[in-house]
Amino acid sequence: MCLKRLFFCLLLLQSNYGFSQSYLSNKGKFHFAQGSMGVDFQYVGANGSSSFITDNVATPFQVGGYYIPRIVIGGLHFWGHADIAFNFPIGAIGKKEAGKYSFSDFDIMTFKYYPWAIQKNKIRPFVGTSFNINTFQQRGTGTYKNYYSGNDFKLGFPINAGLSYQKGSFLFNLDAKFNLNTNRTIYASRTQTTTLNLPTYGVSFGVRKLFESTAPKFEKRFEDGTMAKEYEQIKHKLNAFSFGIGLSSSFYTNISDYNKAERKFVSANQGAVFIPEFGIGYYLDKPDLHFNLAYRKFNAYAGGYGIGQLYARQSLTLEAFKFLFDYKGFLPFVGVGVGKDNLRFLEQDLGKTTVDVSASKVSTSFIFGWDIRYHRNYWLMLRTNMRYYPSLSINSPVGKIKFNQLELNFIQAVVYPQRLKDKLKRNK
Repeated sequence: MCLKRLFFCLLLLQSNYGFSQSYLSNKGKFHFAQGSMGVDFQYVGANGSSSFITDNVATPFQVGGYYIPRIVIGGLHFWGHADIAFNFPIGAIGKKEAGKYSFSDFDIMTFKYYPWAIQKNKIRPFVGTSFNINTFQQRGTGTYKNYYSGNDFKLGFPINAGLSYQKGSFLFNLDAKFNLNTNRTIYASRTQTTTLNLPTYGVSFGVRKLFESTAPKFEKRFEDGTMAKEYEQIKHKLNAFSFGIGLSSSFYTNISDYNKAERKFVSANQGAVFIPEFGIGYYLDKPDLHFNLAYRKFNAYAGGYGIGQLYARQSLTLEAFKFLFDYKGFLPFVGVGVGKDNLRFLEQDLGKTTVDVSASKVSTSFIFGWDIRYHRNYWLMLRTNMRYYPSLSINSPVGKIKFNQLELNFIQAVVYPQRLKDKLKRNK
């Protein structure tokens, strides 16, 4: 919890300035993006359905009809025409039946497009889509009444449409969501399947605080040439060490053959969220190249109907990535990584350990993402990056257990201590 608070404090360092909308007339680099943070309440429609199966008898029940409060972190991009946000559910409120429980969410990450840029005291329509894992969980009855089913896993891209209204520095959103692919087969016991119909619609209402951090500090100095002069004076000192801290999520991209053959009823959704990530790096200014040593520790779980599986991974990765271009302070990069991963797979059946193996592996990965760079010699950057591990596994008595993963570090604060020290000296 302390790490999360520290991270959010780093993020909010940039929120101590007023919010303006001069991007409506000025398409400069310092108006490209604005940050946002807030909450929303999502209602999941009560028109989904599933079944429990006990003693070969199917008992249907309704899925949906509850509210999900969420924390929302995101930002406006492209001068008020696009909104990218991450949504973190913090529980569910509403309909529950005795012995019956279900949970399904609509969107982890949303993308909204505004044909007319967001403007104060104006209603603005939007359309968009979401990236969602479409997880679903139900509680069984009968023999396995004390055990949850596994989380059903399927990528989904619901359609979003709605309205936004800005009052001062607060943005209010009314959002309708529609699932396009709702039907699938899931396990309702260890051996029997049923049809899951996910809710087809949802609505949410939320409010976020918008903050502008770059224009008040940098725009005038950029336009009058002060920033360029400063860069010429200190560019020989811009090769610098960096320290990064952020929060990551991880999603497994392959199901092990063991689960496909022997544990079909176990959830396919193996993921971990809110994983602290630490990085120590070195930046080379002339080639615009960054070397980074990143540390993460993941614990992901899968299970269902009495089976529990732990996928533990401790990773230290040396990465090299090249920034490709600078578009209005938005800098995409690509690179590769080589690391050491300590892996462990543990399985228990009704509390009894059936498999427990661990090993250290040399791993290879691909990294891609982007920085928000206010100017080249600034002491703080905001970074989003993704890592893909195409071939990571561990041998076990039941076969090869796959750890292929996609990591998403949705936002990371990258600090250059030497530059900060120089800045403090100049300001004395």
